Amino acid sequence: MKNTLLFLFVMLLFSCKYKKELPKEIINESFVKKNTSEEDFQSKLKIINFEELNKILHQKNDTTYVVNFWATWCKPCVKELPYFEKIGEQFASEKVKVILVSIDNLDQIKRVETFIKKRNIKSNCYLINESDPEIWMKKVDSSWNGSVPATVLFNATNRKFFETSLTFEKLYSELQLLQK
Repeated sequence: MKNTLLFLFVMLLFSCKYKKELPKEIINESFVKKNTSEEDFQSKLKIINFEELNKILHQKNDTTYVVNFWATWCKPCVKELPYFEKIGEQFASEKVKVILVSIDNLDQIKRVETFIKKRNIKSNCYLINESDPEIWMKKVDSSWNGSVPATVLFNATNRKFFETSLTFEKLYSELQLLQK
């Protein structure tokens, strides 16, 4: 029994796993902003379903996208968020968009909003509203087993998926390689 508990504790430390979300009916629509158009990224946090996210994940334009899947309860995710913010700042004059997609439970929306405000996150932030992560995660990338952090870098011609924490240097170099 001790070995089982120790194994579970170690697994928790090294891999953050997706938590199940609340059904749509529980969301207070008047509280949540739901505008997900490309032109309106002014709000700090928006609710997005997979269909809307999928449109973003398959843009075919002259922009390079950096999409990071994270959660407030995931320590490796929180540790790497400043790297995405720094990428957003360093590539601000280029056609690069950083998008942060929280997979926190919908009942944690206030926590996520507070987290974003407290850390002054400037990137485009979404909270995904889907009941079955096993289905939509495989549609993001067929190799994704559900662990976070996970990141997709893509443009019209190239796409890379990472199911691991990224250092700033790795993120920067991968972004530069993708843009060549």
